[in-house]
Amino acid sequence: MAKRIQIRKAELNDVDALFQIELSAFGEAEATVRHTFESIIASQDPNYFLFVLLFEGEVQGFYCAIWEGEEALLADLVVSRDLHHKGLGTLLLDHCLKTAKEKNCRSIKLTVREGNTSARRLYETKGFKALEFLANYYGDENGVRYQKEL
Repeated sequence: MAKRIQIRKAELNDVDALFQIELSAFGEAEATVRHTFESIIASQDPNYFLFVLLFEGEVQGFYCAIWEGEEALLADLVVSRDLHHKGLGTLLLDHCLKTAKEKNCRSIKLTVREGNTSARRLYETKGFKALEFLANYYGDENGVRYQKEL
């Protein structure tokens, strides 16, 4: 399967695919807007990392992380719905953690919906610890803030 998978920095021609994956995962109310993806890629800001996962040549997932000094914030990690539970989220998360270490980050944080048990299980398996529960963080659901020391 490894030959069919590649992770690379996002490019402007990936924006449509990123936006469609985001819409499918989060719906219109919560999805990152297309312009945000374009701005991050075009800015080439070294504190923003937007990587895509190609599966059989097509963008099927991505993550976006923001580096702030010695801490990183994993803002988004998404895999196309039809490829869930195939280990692709784990590959993206491993890539993110490796990149954070290379940037000398000491910790990484993220927030996830309390009811997103598969994502929570992934993060906990990779050593993330729940820091706090955030009441109504998503409006209709609580959030859980996680952190991992690197």
